[in-house]
Amino acid sequence: MHRPRCPPTGVASIAGNDDNDWTETRETRENQAVQSVSPPCSSMVGVLIGLLLVVVLTPAFLNSLTQPVMPSHQLCEASSVAGDSTVHLMRTKIGKPGGFGSCAVVGSAGFLRLQRLGEEIDAHEFIVRANLAPVGGFEHIVGRRTSMRVLNSEAIGTILYEKQCSNDTRVRETMCPPYPIYLNTADRALVKAYRRLCPDVVVFDEHDINAWDPALHAQWQGLGVNLMSGSYAIAISLKMCPNGTTVYGVSHEGTFLLNNNNESTYHYFDSQKQSAKDSLPKSAAALSTFAQTQGSCLLLHSPTKVEAVSALPSSSLVRDTLVDDVAHDKEREFYMSHRRGCSRVSA
Repeated sequence: MHRPRCPPTGVASIAGNDDNDWTETRETRENQAVQSVSPPCSSMVGVLIGLLLVVVLTPAFLNSLTQPVMPSHQLCEASSVAGDSTVHLMRTKIGKPGGFGSCAVVGSAGFLRLQRLGEEIDAHEFIVRANLAPVGGFEHIVGRRTSMRVLNSEAIGTILYEKQCSNDTRVRETMCPPYPIYLNTADRALVKAYRRLCPDVVVFDEHDINAWDPALHAQWQGLGVNLMSGSYAIAISLKMCPNGTTVYGVSHEGTFLLNNNNESTYHYFDSQKQSAKDSLPKSAAALSTFAQTQGSCLLLHSPTKVEAVSALPSSSLVRDTLVDDVAHDKEREFYMSHRRGCSRVSA
């Protein structure tokens, strides 16, 4: 069927090509009248764009950009992972196409010091840790093993500076861990630098899993707010673990009182006190709501008893060579300014 096309703008309809035919016929004038009633192509495009904006700017869509959106199903179930290409990719690269039997995500919250969970955490087959949280010296509270680590921009910059720029060959060699890592950064220079320095390490980045992943969208805090590495660790673990994930040391509604405990610190590995600005109530509330939708797929651990911090066992062993010997005692800007080279490093 022939589809009429809009005439070129500014070209009048004419009855013929002969000089004598320049006079408009009645039929030509009627056709022009019909065309004048119909909107031109440019107007039609404008109407379509307007309709699209009406659909896009609905409350539901705007809410998805500014508020957490909870999934309607449990993300670790077989029906959920079957259509998730990221699950197949990550499990294949890690060498566990069927996933792991049990999984734990270990954050860095100070309330981890209130209980000795090391053996319980180590009992899991797959253990994901975040950023530079150390293991050596804290084995009794966070365990000894690391199966994967999520690193944000600051952590990557710290490792690149302190290890790549070290005068000690042994330190430089520990830049590349024996386990996979996820680089939680949009800085492609950092990703390329790490991949170049550690070509044998299994490295994932935002191209493998991003903020639109259902587990991350459930912890979303809106445009302009970066998701924490702990959020990515949870999302990754849900893809790796069909039997569910237990989360330790990540703030949620069940730990608010523990955050204010006199024996608790901001991190389990330092003496810094938690700031009111860093209480993260929104992310904690979102994680708690998310866990409620996930049933046995996502369990949030809360210490059931408080043990004396003064009795904290310790060791000088380096359990995780990637982070246990990192000082990370300088300002973030210092590390990030050195992430592409060592020219300003003093001997």
